[in-house]
Amino acid sequence: MNLFDSNVVTAAILTHREHHEVANLVFGQHKISRTAAISTHSLAEIYNVLTGRARIPTNDALHLMQLNLQNVQLVSLEPDEYQKALQRVSSLGLSGGVIFDALIAECALKIGAETLFTFNLHHFTRLGTDIVQITREPK
Repeated sequence: MNLFDSNVVTAAILTHREHHEVANLVFGQHKISRTAAISTHSLAEIYNVLTGRARIPTNDALHLMQLNLQNVQLVSLEPDEYQKALQRVSSLGLSGGVIFDALIAECALKIGAETLFTFNLHHFTRLGTDIVQITREPK
């Protein structure tokens, strides 16, 4: 199983986004083989990008998400797993929005992801060696 950061999914959905071709190819291959997963937190991030920056009407954005997330496993965290993510960033002295990346990383660890695909490597590589080992940019 492979976990995808929301920036890869939005790049796959939006044809005008930088990295669209590679994101669409890699995400699409893993969807077809049913080895793609995203965190439930990423659902909110994807919706935010589609309806915010991309200015897609809300109903159309939801429809795009439903179409593009077929055959994708959703991964949710339990309260103790949220605590683990909070402990991770706190112990590393990290603050602010990095917590959202830590939640996604915790989802990758939860499912034993082979790869965590992202276009923001530096957001994840600061979260520890266990995350560094699985984080890759789609190519």
